[in-house]
Amino acid sequence: MLTNTAIPRPLRSEVRRTSVLEHLAELRDYPLVALLAPSGYGKTTVLAQYARETDRPVAWIRLDEEATDVHHVTTLLVGALCRASEALDHVLGGTHRPEDPALDARVLAGHLNATEEHVLIVLDQAGRLSEDGGRWIVRLIEHLREGHQVFISGYPSMAMPLARLVASGQATVVAQQRLAFTADEVQALTDGTPAEAAALVETCGGWPIAVALQRRDRPSLLGPAQLIAEIVADLPPAIRAILPDLAPCHVWSDGFMRASGMALHGDWLEQLQRCGLPLTPLGEGVFVPHRHLLHWLRAQLEQDPQRARHRYQAVAAAYQATGQPLHAVRTLVDAGNLDEAESLAGTWLAGPWARAEYRSVLSVLLAFPVLQPPLRSQCAYALIEVGRADEARAMLFSLPDEVGFHRECGLALLCGRLGEYAASLAHLHSARTFVRGAEEEAYLAGLQVFSLVSVGRRAEAERFYEAHLASLPSSDPWQETYRLYLNLLVLPLEARDARTGVTDRLTALLQRNGPQDAVRTVILPGLLDAYVLTGRAQVPAAGQWLQQPGLVQAEEWGAAASELLRAQGDAALIAGDLNGADRLYGQARQVASETQFDLGWNQTTGRLADLCFLNGRPDEAAAHVRQITRTGHPEDETLLLYLQGVEALWHRDPDGAARALRAAAETDIASVYRWRALHLLRAAGEHGEVRCPPPPAIAWLEALTATQLAALEPAGNTAAPARTAAATEVPVNVVTFRRLEVRVNGVVVHFPFAKAAELCAYLIVHGPSRREEIVDALWNGSSDARHMDYFRVAVRRLRLALAEADPTVTNPVTYQGGHYALAESYALQRDFDRVTRAAAQLDLSSLQVAWAAYEGDFLPTLDSPWAHDWRAEYREQLIRASLTFAARTDRTLDGSAAEAFRQVLRIDRLNEAAYHGLIRHHLNGGEREVAQHLFQRYARLIQEEYGVAPAAALQQLMH
Repeated sequence: MLTNTAIPRPLRSEVRRTSVLEHLAELRDYPLVALLAPSGYGKTTVLAQYARETDRPVAWIRLDEEATDVHHVTTLLVGALCRASEALDHVLGGTHRPEDPALDARVLAGHLNATEEHVLIVLDQAGRLSEDGGRWIVRLIEHLREGHQVFISGYPSMAMPLARLVASGQATVVAQQRLAFTADEVQALTDGTPAEAAALVETCGGWPIAVALQRRDRPSLLGPAQLIAEIVADLPPAIRAILPDLAPCHVWSDGFMRASGMALHGDWLEQLQRCGLPLTPLGEGVFVPHRHLLHWLRAQLEQDPQRARHRYQAVAAAYQATGQPLHAVRTLVDAGNLDEAESLAGTWLAGPWARAEYRSVLSVLLAFPVLQPPLRSQCAYALIEVGRADEARAMLFSLPDEVGFHRECGLALLCGRLGEYAASLAHLHSARTFVRGAEEEAYLAGLQVFSLVSVGRRAEAERFYEAHLASLPSSDPWQETYRLYLNLLVLPLEARDARTGVTDRLTALLQRNGPQDAVRTVILPGLLDAYVLTGRAQVPAAGQWLQQPGLVQAEEWGAAASELLRAQGDAALIAGDLNGADRLYGQARQVASETQFDLGWNQTTGRLADLCFLNGRPDEAAAHVRQITRTGHPEDETLLLYLQGVEALWHRDPDGAARALRAAAETDIASVYRWRALHLLRAAGEHGEVRCPPPPAIAWLEALTATQLAALEPAGNTAAPARTAAATEVPVNVVTFRRLEVRVNGVVVHFPFAKAAELCAYLIVHGPSRREEIVDALWNGSSDARHMDYFRVAVRRLRLALAEADPTVTNPVTYQGGHYALAESYALQRDFDRVTRAAAQLDLSSLQVAWAAYEGDFLPTLDSPWAHDWRAEYREQLIRASLTFAARTDRTLDGSAAEAFRQVLRIDRLNEAAYHGLIRHHLNGGEREVAQHLFQRYARLIQEEYGVAPAAALQQLMH
């Protein structure tokens, strides 16, 4: 038998995987650790390094194709355990012979549990286990006591119920993202420069074997392509034959491949994983093939040009049919069908361009080997928006005179972004020689107005507007919309309304285009730019018009009402009226909630968090931040990154703040929060290069930055707060809902053992406690003497973890008067206190803070009875408080009761009292259709869950 039971020796050119080894050391409390990745990710190397360095006895088995069933595995494992240490040999020697039947997993676990040693069992190539073998290993793990561990390696598809073990907390997976090479590891392996290492990581996607094969001392004939060819050779012929047809697809899934006309074997994706091909799983049966794999497949496909043309066209058509034009364009470019690709790109670009998704635009346009002038012009504009000024300038200068208008306008925009205002106006003057038609004339005039306003030449901008734009014909909807926007920009005072008729024209625009279009094309841009570029506190005519009684509350406005209220809140914030901004943002969020407008909810919730930070209320701000959902929209991401940066400053984490604020400043969305992040970075002393177009000199930006820094430092210092050892109190922020997260002085505590984390949580909740109480709570009342040893280990590990987060506290876990406790210098800020406070005060503001804090159940992964008790207590406490508040305020019909009912249903989706109250609220408000929908949903849920109908009282309410 070829199975190897010796720990492999170091390879000649082996690189120590320090970061991965440190990560494995942090997983000591998991009974099973699975390293799952395709071929070439160094799974065996990492396991061997860890096995050689650990102080535990190691039983190593590398499975081959002959040793996969239970009998072989048990025989090999007992032998490896006996060789691991004398103590294990003494216990296990003679318990199992090769000719004996397979050893029961529980029996072997019992023998191991009887020893004083903690054993590490390593099963390399565990993907070769049979289903029976996989189940046997699982039974062994389930019966091993704490301290023993099993490490396995294999491909992502294995004959073992890993999902169940991971869900129960008995296992964790170390995937290919963690096993990929870092730039430092590549540099150590190749002896190259940092730049060369970074380039190799990018080229190879961190795939260790691909990096190793591209070292200078390797034969030039060997490379990733040869490795892929060797792996593919082991596939069944039927799958091997159709593999090249996958080449045009950047993402692989069974459904899409069939939609593109491929006839596939039922488990083809699973077989590709089992053979070790480099595929990254995205979930739901979707995979991303490694770029080297795609290159190899494309080379195979291109050997048959006719087949290649057919496949590329079929895949592009499938992408278009399934609503994925971005992938369709890329596929056509890969196929060399540039004319069709340009035609499709020209149609597709309007959407992401309107949403300011400039990186998506660039990902398509930069894939073209050569761009025709119109698309090159758009590419240059996108480069301007993402801060790549040098590339944009070179591309614009390369444009011929046939697109001279766009060339000069683009250069004007670029120069304006860089503060080169004289050059910007000169390019606008040059653009005038290329104008063709009224639309370009109006656009150019608008740019000139915008540029003049930007440099503070408002009087000149007004004269230019009157001369070139005020008399534009209003019959063309686009011209009228554009003129109206510029009118709001250049004439922001209410007194102008009598002369320009802004109010009447806004009303006409609303009637013609509807509220959504009116808000997003004219009103919001006009309001925002007028305030951004002037910083004036006066309310423009649009603001006066928006305040007409009943206008924003009209039902037909829908989500647009939320955007308008948010715009008014922005105006109040810029004017320094923080209380007014808070009120308007609150109204905007209420409308967003009622209209299920996710982007509006996130934006207003983020602004409420911003206000809390500005007012020196970081706990409330953090609660709001946690309510923001990740939508993937760049505007949401920019705001969230900015808030995370500010939160890191409050937690005295300048490095984390710099990372988040830099990321916010470098996003590709036109957002004020980019500039806010840039200002805060500079004020905090960060002077490195930031890829963000410089903002104009605007007084209110500096004012808000000063307000934020003053809130951070009560003494009024203008520098970001730094950690000091002299502080008498050390802030400790504790999150217990949905997860356990402890931050000491802003630094996240990393717990090496689950029991150390549970001990920390227990002391946070209960305060000073006797050893017997803790052991009884954490080990379920067991009187086993070993649990006292476990307790001492947990205390020691907890002290080390807390000290690592903040070394200034010399004794993080104290022992005085027979009680263990966290250090007195720790100032605990616990999320569950917000629930208790809300239950006592029963007012909307405290409840909103509690709702935001309650992200999920209290410490849901803990099975100990003490955690179960508190879990039920906090859950019921918040539900009772919310229902009591709703009952008191339901008659006011201001929406607060409805919000309380909805929050209860978020916590308990079948709560009858909440459904009853929410349905009654909508009926009283004349919204019978909404009430009917809620009743039907509740009836369906309760039927599915309990097999019963709603209570008679609720049914009568609907009749």
